[in-house]
Amino acid sequence: MANRYYCPAHVTPRCERGDGKPKHPKCRGCGSKLETETGSHGVFHWTAQNRYPAKDAVKVYQSPKAAQDYVDKQGGDLVVRWIYD
Repeated sequence: MANRYYCPAHVTPRCERGDGKPKHPKCRGCGSKLETETGSHGVFHWTAQNRYPAKDAVKVYQSPKAAQDYVDKQGGDLVVRWIYD
């Protein structure tokens, strides 16, 4: 499973977010405890409803870069979205 982290407070533009595990337990922008999520990066056909059930994924990746590389190669209406566990 892939991990991503974010600052739940998000009070300053410097609040942290990213992929993988955070290097620090607290946000360097505001000092809040960082939240970590587990999931995957799914490749989906774009829909106007902006709803992407996990079962509709064309492909699933652990890395956002790998998912985006696949989308760039294929072209068309594909998008990368986070799939929560």
